[in-house]
Amino acid sequence: MFQMNLTAIIAMEPVDKLYLGLGLLTSLASLLACVTLFFALCCIPAIRNRSRYIVLYIVISNAGASIGTVMSVAVKIGYRGVSWESHPVCEAAAAFTVMFRISGHLWTVALALHLCFEAWKNLSIASSMMWQAHCICWGFPLSIMSTLAGLDVLGSDSGGNPGHIRPPWCFIDSQIPDYSSFVILAGIGWRMAAIIFCSIAYLLLQYKALKKPKPQPETPEEGEEHHNPPENPNRQLRHLLVIFVLLNIWGAWHFLISYYRTDMNVMVGIEVVCDNLQGFVNTGFFFLFISEVRSVMRNTCCKSFRECCCKRLRDANVSLPVEMDQLREEDGDHTHLLEAEDDRVHFTKEAGHQ
Repeated sequence: MFQMNLTAIIAMEPVDKLYLGLGLLTSLASLLACVTLFFALCCIPAIRNRSRYIVLYIVISNAGASIGTVMSVAVKIGYRGVSWESHPVCEAAAAFTVMFRISGHLWTVALALHLCFEAWKNLSIASSMMWQAHCICWGFPLSIMSTLAGLDVLGSDSGGNPGHIRPPWCFIDSQIPDYSSFVILAGIGWRMAAIIFCSIAYLLLQYKALKKPKPQPETPEEGEEHHNPPENPNRQLRHLLVIFVLLNIWGAWHFLISYYRTDMNVMVGIEVVCDNLQGFVNTGFFFLFISEVRSVMRNTCCKSFRECCCKRLRDANVSLPVEMDQLREEDGDHTHLLEAEDDRVHFTKEAGHQ
């Protein structure tokens, strides 16, 4: 049964407490960001298109992996050790981590492909690839996770080498013989492939963006209107590929050099933050650095605020304090004020006055 094991928490090494705290905080931040992005796309139709829906699927995958990390932290602080009692919980956390991390890598590759098709004007392929992307990006990780669960290789991950410190999540059981092979199958291999693919795709998209000539202002002839060609509203999404590479390269690098060095505390901490903070960073980029989304959000929020304030002012019964003697003394041109009824001031016109 799960219960807070304060003795085990106090007895932990400081670095383990750091891993637990970083993993939990960054995972909760990604979950909150996922909820925010989901409701924004549902409530504001003006910011929706296919590429931005792919960003939502990436953030949902990041949130699913964050749920796996939260469950792993619960195993770490709720059980004295990995035993038959905590093993099912650890397996469930590992299943979440494996499936949604691979899904996030595949959806990022799908975003890169979609942006490349849009940049090279293959709109028919870009518009028809969504159902194939759903089948591959959700079905393929599910099949890998089911295979690993059937082989009973999911469990507590403390690293393949003695003294090799791992972040506090459940992943591949470190006691199995072919630990490295299953780790590559469960996510590291797909992560490295996605890093290479996204790097190449970003270079191509950046080359395309720099090669595109800037529109020159032209003086329209009389009776004619000049219209600049519309810009691609998804052109700024290519920078998400760089964010993916920068956040995932630490985990890949840590896995490669962990066979030669075991004193990797700092790199493990960076890996914990980067792996679990992807959903938060992607959502922040979506709202802050995409000009069209930022403009729509600003107009929508300001419009709602203005309507709320104006409605309150219209519904309020406001009385006007008027100094009648002061009005009579000013040039003698003012009308006389009649009595106020129901806290409202009424003006009437007398004979002989303008």
